[in-house]
Amino acid sequence: MDTAKAQGQADCLQNPLSCGIDVQSACPVASLDAELNLHLPLLVYQSLFADLSLWADLRYQAQRSGLVFQVIDFGELDAATTRRAGDYTQADVDAAYQAGQQLCVADPHACGITIQTSTSCQAATLSIENRLHIPQLHYYTPFGVQKLWVDMQLVTDPNAILFGVVDYGLNPE
Repeated sequence: MDTAKAQGQADCLQNPLSCGIDVQSACPVASLDAELNLHLPLLVYQSLFADLSLWADLRYQAQRSGLVFQVIDFGELDAATTRRAGDYTQADVDAAYQAGQQLCVADPHACGITIQTSTSCQAATLSIENRLHIPQLHYYTPFGVQKLWVDMQLVTDPNAILFGVVDYGLNPE
């Protein structure tokens, strides 16, 4: 498991942008690909007691009205496990690899990634009122990258965690 985690960190060091790390700023950059898969490498949940650092993957739900995304996977950054080596599945190894990448997202300098600092850096946040704010989202299109900001709200559904877009716009260059 340590090998998979180390490989995840090494891959981030080799290609920081593949892990959502923009070397031009200290911000882990949320990304939206052409298939409308949304990756949040750093999502800060602002609870009443303390902030919790998470990552999340969401997918656009075409069968719903409006711009609605379903959470398909999420986890806590720096989450540890205590199992023995023989107890791990391929999914566990993949999770360790992703955990290694997420460590680099949470602290790029610890992984040896040199970045230019920015005073305008803001992580994606999820408020106690279930409002999701993504201040920096890179939408990868065949024509280049669109730099956006997005505001979303939790959509009530008993079978899935859904967020609907309530506002968005272009970020100035």
